[in-house]
Amino acid sequence: MRVELAARFAATSSAPSLFLPPALRESIVAAGLLEGRLPANLTEHYTVRLPTERAEQIDVRATDAGRALLGRRLELSRLPRLRTALEGLHAALTEAGVDPSVLLGVPSTSPERLIAARPTLAALYAPTLFASGVPLLGAYRSELAMFTDELAAGRDADALLDLRLSGHIIHELCHGLSYETAGPPPPWMIVEAGVVELCRVAREGHVLPSEPGEAVAGTALFALLGGALARLFGRGALWRILAEPRAFTAAFGPRAAAVLEIAGYQDWLRRREPPFARDALEAIAWVKLADATFTPPRTFPDLDRAAELPPLTAARALPDLLLAVREVPWFDLPWWAETADTRDDELVATAVRSVFAVHRLTRVFETIPDEVPERRLLLDVESCELAALPRPDGIFVEPARALFPPPLARSLHARGARRITLEGVLRSDARAVIAALCELAAGTRALDAEPQLRFG
Repeated sequence: MRVELAARFAATSSAPSLFLPPALRESIVAAGLLEGRLPANLTEHYTVRLPTERAEQIDVRATDAGRALLGRRLELSRLPRLRTALEGLHAALTEAGVDPSVLLGVPSTSPERLIAARPTLAALYAPTLFASGVPLLGAYRSELAMFTDELAAGRDADALLDLRLSGHIIHELCHGLSYETAGPPPPWMIVEAGVVELCRVAREGHVLPSEPGEAVAGTALFALLGGALARLFGRGALWRILAEPRAFTAAFGPRAAAVLEIAGYQDWLRRREPPFARDALEAIAWVKLADATFTPPRTFPDLDRAAELPPLTAARALPDLLLAVREVPWFDLPWWAETADTRDDELVATAVRSVFAVHRLTRVFETIPDEVPERRLLLDVESCELAALPRPDGIFVEPARALFPPPLARSLHARGARRITLEGVLRSDARAVIAALCELAAGTRALDAEPQLRFG
């Protein structure tokens, strides 16, 4: 299978600097072992479609202005979003006990040193996990054509780069460096969740936008999972696997690592489609499953058996773990019974801000800030889910939804609340909404089954 994948990739691109990223290769091989043959859609996606676009990105004969942004020298004084995100990235990793130089590949303690070593977007991207065969995120053909038109209309090149591409290059940097491997990487859902959570902590607007164009589209549900995994396992464990993918079992523990790997394979068997954004539609089930690995519910499949069987065998032998855990109520899971702390309050903030955005397909797929329909939010206490009403023009994840931390939900539930309605909310009220929900959850008085909170 590896030989066939290499041959198919070479038939698409003969550029010596391009090859199928080893981590992707091993994931495709694992899917092939599950299927009994290489999956046609994955093979075409990663050996034909994506390397074709990647070859176009690095074509030195190209003269269009959009593509020229990738080779434009970066001046951090003119790129405030990029500078802030790089500073935030260094600070977040250092605080979590992860060496930024291991993830970034440059012995650096500052954004300036990184940019001095790799002074363009192309240079920043070149050594990262996917660069040998996958286009830089946010710079696909349709996006580069849009950039060319915006530049022709008089848009400042640095302002455009900072708005449209700083979040995407940070996302790629958070994936870490390319590495050779003889086996599959950690589950891609877990990796992407870790990447998006790191991006969010580094600079929130690159995930939860405050203006159109700055966010990597379709990542809010990855942030939901990433924030929950950081709460359950710690940010150090979550971000360690980005810098050291082989440390997945050590970082998460044998049972959790095995269960999450099996769930990734089962997710492939159920959907059989290439990633990215649609992977996260089961984000809340992934959180429940990760939580269940600490103290499995009595009615749940034997998770110790998951750690004993070879992962590919277990993926077929065990019930579908994500589908099974959907039906497990939060009050049967360990996080529900934990004592709430400031990490839960931070998750409330992420949840509230995430529902004030909509996914739209205009010239490109993008996530942009938006008011919630009818100025109303709904909190279902038992399902730990905060949601807006459906947006008629939204094309993905409608209605917008987010996870409300189970320990805070338990406090509300114990005092009688089952469904909370928040009326009159605007994006400008986000801080007030966050404060009100945290204050309500921290209270002690009895509550109606369906209390209402009014704003504005």
